[in-house]
Amino acid sequence: MKDQGRAISSVKKAIGACDAALDLLSQSSQAEDVPPPELAVIRQDFLSLLLLIYGSTTKLSLAMKPKAPTYSAALSPLKDISDHISALAHCTNMLLPEIHGATLVQEFNNVCIDVTKSVKSLLAIFDAPETRDLESGDEYLVKTGEIHHLIDKARSPSGDGLPVDNLSAVRKKWLEDSGPLDDGLKELNDMIEYGGEDAEDDEDDEWDELGVGSVKCADEKELERTKQVHTIIRLSTLLHKRILRDFLSPSPSSALPISDLDKLAPCSSALLSASDDLISSFYPPQDPSAIAAEFIIFQECLDRLKLSVDSLVDNQMLQAQFDALSITSNNPTPNLTKWYKTCFEQIQKTSQNLLQSLPVNSET
Repeated sequence: MKDQGRAISSVKKAIGACDAALDLLSQSSQAEDVPPPELAVIRQDFLSLLLLIYGSTTKLSLAMKPKAPTYSAALSPLKDISDHISALAHCTNMLLPEIHGATLVQEFNNVCIDVTKSVKSLLAIFDAPETRDLESGDEYLVKTGEIHHLIDKARSPSGDGLPVDNLSAVRKKWLEDSGPLDDGLKELNDMIEYGGEDAEDDEDDEWDELGVGSVKCADEKELERTKQVHTIIRLSTLLHKRILRDFLSPSPSSALPISDLDKLAPCSSALLSASDDLISSFYPPQDPSAIAAEFIIFQECLDRLKLSVDSLVDNQMLQAQFDALSITSNNPTPNLTKWYKTCFEQIQKTSQNLLQSLPVNSET
């Protein structure tokens, strides 16, 4: 019983360490007179601490398994967990947005917060063992597995792992959105290809069984609108791919200031969200008012993206690197300013034509 009491006390201390770590992460990092260590050093320390937490939580789960706990064996991993969680939060807090990049700092914060919360959830299972049903005590295995998954993902050498710098962090976000943007374009393709076809009777029955009624077919005007928005989404998806290639590849993107990268980072998810909502508004029967409302949001998203792109294409160092690549590869690269200006203009022109054709104040 003495070992059990000590173990429960250590569990509570470890939970307190998790709470303190989460409180620290909720505060903004402040620059100090002493410069922080190199980013590569901070990142390596962070990954090493994750590995230690992986091992400590594994040992804890083996020692505290509900049906046959060995409380004395849990004391050491519990102390280690408290120490490692505190050190992980401190390591994360050494990163400064103005020096290392806000997007990268957020990536570290997200991993640290997710791991800390998962560890706290595991500890909570062992906090009051007398109140749990020991016959269904497999929850601790699920929680341990969640911790392992988070740490394995962060330590992965692939694109899903912890970024090595701010450029990699921004690129990671844009790559994550690239596939869903392509899916949205395919969705519009399907609307156009099958939108005018009559639904089969048996298919209507299947929709009725789900309680949503039969699938409506697009009329001629609705199909024409869908074709117009397909052009807009195709161009915006192409724009997304070009930005990813031109500005977020390892070279020549190294010339980009951290502040420009951080302004660009949220533009991808905003474009994806606005595109998805706009595409959804084109399912028949179409509501012109809803389409117009979604277009306003979509256009605002593009306007913010254009501001970021304008700043990037005005970067003379970046343009010089593109020119150098063009000469050495004997493959002339189109002028950045001209290409992006033309792309935005085409999107704007097609959008205006579509909006002008919407009978917003009348029945469709």
